[in-house]
Amino acid sequence: MIERIVVATDGSKCAREAAEYAVSIASKYGAKIIAIYVVDELFVDKLVRDLGYDKEELKNSFGRAGLKYVGHVAESAKRNGVDVEELVTLGVPEKMIVSEAREQKADLIVMGMVGEGGEKPLLGSVTERVLNSAPCPVLVVKPSNSVEE
Repeated sequence: MIERIVVATDGSKCAREAAEYAVSIASKYGAKIIAIYVVDELFVDKLVRDLGYDKEELKNSFGRAGLKYVGHVAESAKRNGVDVEELVTLGVPEKMIVSEAREQKADLIVMGMVGEGGEKPLLGSVTERVLNSAPCPVLVVKPSNSVEE
């Protein structure tokens, strides 16, 4: 039985497609969705160190973007009668996704094959690391070939 689904999003096209799959599954099984966006702490630190950005401003900016992205997942879930929790957090993305799945006792993690880090020919690095340490099955959604964004 699928009762809790963690949906990792970064706002990318592939992540949006993954969220639609998750909503469809949740709707069928009456499951709850936990939509998570992780502000990448290491990336923020790199921008601060290499380019001199203000750390708090960056965290706030990425956090606002994250709220928007999990909000899109929540809107889709609510339209389909699915219970949803929105979470924006700071940390290392793959570690936080896996940690949240453990904490929530998730039955499934759903995420895109590649994210904002770039269209790679194989799995995105965050996706690959989640696959290697997830406490539950992981559904990896391949990006569609549509030209639309």
